Amino acid sequence: MKQRWTSVFCMFALLIVLLPVSARADMGPKPRITIHVKNPPSGSYYLDLLVPGEASDELFDNQDWNHLSETQMDAGIITNLRTAARDAGGEGTWHLAMLDGTRAPMYGEIQSTDDTFRYGYHGAPDEFRIVIATKDGARLSFVQQRYRLWQEFTYDYAANTVLTGNSWSDYAKQFLSSLLPTLLIEGLLLIPFGFWDERNRRVFLCVNVATQLVLTAVTAWCMAQDMVFYRYFVFVPLEVAIWIAEAVIYRKTLRSERPSAHPICYALCANGLSMAATFFSIRWVFPWV
Repeated sequence: MKQRWTSVFCMFALLIVLLPVSARADMGPKPRITIHVKNPPSGSYYLDLLVPGEASDELFDNQDWNHLSETQMDAGIITNLRTAARDAGGEGTWHLAMLDGTRAPMYGEIQSTDDTFRYGYHGAPDEFRIVIATKDGARLSFVQQRYRLWQEFTYDYAANTVLTGNSWSDYAKQFLSSLLPTLLIEGLLLIPFGFWDERNRRVFLCVNVATQLVLTAVTAWCMAQDMVFYRYFVFVPLEVAIWIAEAVIYRKTLRSERPSAHPICYALCANGLSMAATFFSIRWVFPWV
């Protein structure tokens, strides 16, 4: 019976790896911007990001991606948002990231119950301006730059100033967002493969902490080098190398009383299930991250 369950897990992981999946299921950390609004305006307001360039049909439809409908929003506030985008000063033109779109898909929101707004995925901009609109008008921040994969900003609406978060805190959250679901999913998979004992759990913990530290460090270095397409040139080969390294390490170190234990199959299945888990939001399971 245990061997049968092991075979099922193997087949499931192989299907995950081999079958085509949607863009939401790719692997690795994604860009994210978090904006905390301090001294927000009274009453209803919308917040969007102004990004460089003109609005066009070639941009990705973030309204559809995030299940938003401009027709169901306050028309007066929307008008003020668009007026602010049209009249934005500085060099070049600007458009609204959520309402007009971005070059790649982006998760986000224009309303918040806790004055915190989160924007993420491949469309998260490196350069942007914060715009808040109410029924009475709109206010724009100065141009902001995202220097880290995950970065937090605090926008004081009353003073029209922006402060950025602590870099170590951002890196720690990025690290935990990858480590915690990996430990949860891949750790539970030790049971059906017959590797659930104290020694194997220690090996598993050390290997995963080490690999996630490497991923976080490489991501930080790539962002510092302004490598916009780092995931295609660096991250994918690095992920493959980590898969191979884990398979080799587990083959040499994992021990089981079961005569037909398969540490290499475990490494394949564990990473396959981790990839499948990217269908779900980390904040559903670990809301404090």
